[in-house]
Amino acid sequence: MAEVAEAMDKAKVIRLLEFFPDIAEEIRAKRNAIADLDQYYNTVSGIQYDGMPKGNYHAGSQTENRAMNIPDYVSKEIRTYQREIEALQKVKIEIIKEVSRLNLKHKKIIFGFYFDSMKWEQVAERTNYSDRQCKNIRDEALGKLLVSFQKNKVLTDYEIGE
Repeated sequence: MAEVAEAMDKAKVIRLLEFFPDIAEEIRAKRNAIADLDQYYNTVSGIQYDGMPKGNYHAGSQTENRAMNIPDYVSKEIRTYQREIEALQKVKIEIIKEVSRLNLKHKKIIFGFYFDSMKWEQVAERTNYSDRQCKNIRDEALGKLLVSFQKNKVLTDYEIGE
């Protein structure tokens, strides 16, 4: 349990919550990078001018095309991007799961401030609390999230890139 406490602290919880809105853009960028690499190196899958279907023994599958055209270092880079995308998707799901377990009052504050990037005045107006109350509720929610994030292996193991 001591190792888990060292791996997750309140600052990391905040970094994960602040990182949440950027996850979709990170995934999109990595998918675009994969598509660019695939398009650049996979010349066999160009336009078919003859319009004829390919037979069983012709190099027509994506796997065969990749094996023939994409250098090993590029294939490794594509696999790295795919692993990073999977990790980001898992982190996103786990963050949503843990925040969803909070009570409604805490959830509204966390979603408003971290996920919707609202200012404290906007969160206060939306929730009918004062700014100070919203900050206090956020602190309570962060304490609860710290406990639940510590128990979540995906979130404790994930390192946010700078």
